Amino acid sequence: LALVALVATVGGVYYVLSPVRVELSVDGQTQSIETRSGSVAELLADQGVVVTDADLVDPPLAAGLAEGTTITVSYARPVTLVIDGVETAHVTVRLTVGDALEALSAPTDGAAVSSPLSDVVPRGGATIEIITPKPVTLDVGGQPSGITSTAKTVGDLLAAEGIVLFPTDALTPPAETPVTSAMTITVTRIRIENETRTEPVAHETIERDDADLAIGTRKVVTNGTDGAQEVTYAVTYTNDQVSSELVVAATVTTEPVTEVV
Repeated sequence: LALVALVATVGGVYYVLSPVRVELSVDGQTQSIETRSGSVAELLADQGVVVTDADLVDPPLAAGLAEGTTITVSYARPVTLVIDGVETAHVTVRLTVGDALEALSAPTDGAAVSSPLSDVVPRGGATIEIITPKPVTLDVGGQPSGITSTAKTVGDLLAAEGIVLFPTDALTPPAETPVTSAMTITVTRIRIENETRTEPVAHETIERDDADLAIGTRKVVTNGTDGAQEVTYAVTYTNDQVSSELVVAATVTTEPVTEVV
């Protein structure tokens, strides 16, 4: 405790505390103060530092002051943790995001954290989102592979992996689906291409009665020949395999010749 001097006065005596120099640290901001305060509480009141029961004061408010004493004040801060979509409320006296998460035993190893660990937690509070790494099977175009991701949604995961979806592709589950452990994400590559092929046009055969021929005898009067046509198909490929074909146009380029017998 600080040294005291006994001073005589009319009607009694009183004690005057000798000044001491102390260090006051408030949320990491430190200053050196010469004071005659008799306790930590008196010093804080003199300096206009208001604390609540939730704040951390070390040494305690009732403690006395001595030369070289360091008083540390850490304000309480409300923190909302959202871990893989599950929200919980907490109070911390730690100054930075990293220290607060460590004190709260939050799972940060390999995780994605919404705020830099070095950021100061505002006195008014903060919401910190943590996405833990999860094993996922990613199947793109029929080629599955195992990955570990801290993406929040399926769409975020595809973006992180550089997977571009084309308008005709199919995605399962949808892009807005939250990523969960051991899930399978399937990108089915679907494309439609027009293909033109040359195909035959079958000729017809006409039979005519001929009284000059013996019964059961056939004679070709005009030889028939097939024609040709250009047929355009809309061909659907699913993961590079033909899954359907649809005729969208046909043009006859050579007319067939009807056979007459």
